[in-house]
Amino acid sequence: MAPHTRRVLALGTTLSTLTLGLVVFVGVPAAQAATPAHPFPSHTTYKVGVMPSASQATRDAAVTKQYDSWKSNYLVHGCASNEYYVSTKGDGDAPNNGTVSEAQGYGMNIVPLMAGYDPDAQTEFNGL
Repeated sequence: MAPHTRRVLALGTTLSTLTLGLVVFVGVPAAQAATPAHPFPSHTTYKVGVMPSASQATRDAAVTKQYDSWKSNYLVHGCASNEYYVSTKGDGDAPNNGTVSEAQGYGMNIVPLMAGYDPDAQTEFNGL
C-alpha cells in the first residue's frame, strides 16, 4: 500500500472514531449519557507518524491545561442558565464580545472531546 493511501486511511479511521464519539455523545439523552463513549484521554496508537518525545501523561497535562485556559477565557454563560456561547473577547468579529458561528462550531467540537475530563461537558455542549 502506498504511503499516501496509508495516511488517508489512518486519517479516515481517526475521524470516524472521533465522529462516533461525537454521535454517541450527542445522540443520547442527558439522563443516559453518564459515561462518554470516548472519555478524555483516549489514546490511539498510529502505525506511522511522529509523536512528541514527552510522556503521554505530560502531553495529556498540556492538553488539559490548554483546555482549562480556553474554557475560562472563552466559554461564557448565555442569558439563560442553560445557555453557553464562545466569546470573541473583543477581537472585532462580533459586537459586544458576542460569538460567531465558527467559534460556536469549534466549541461544539472541543467540549465533547474533553468529556471524561470535564464533568460539565454534556451540559456545556447542550447549552452551545
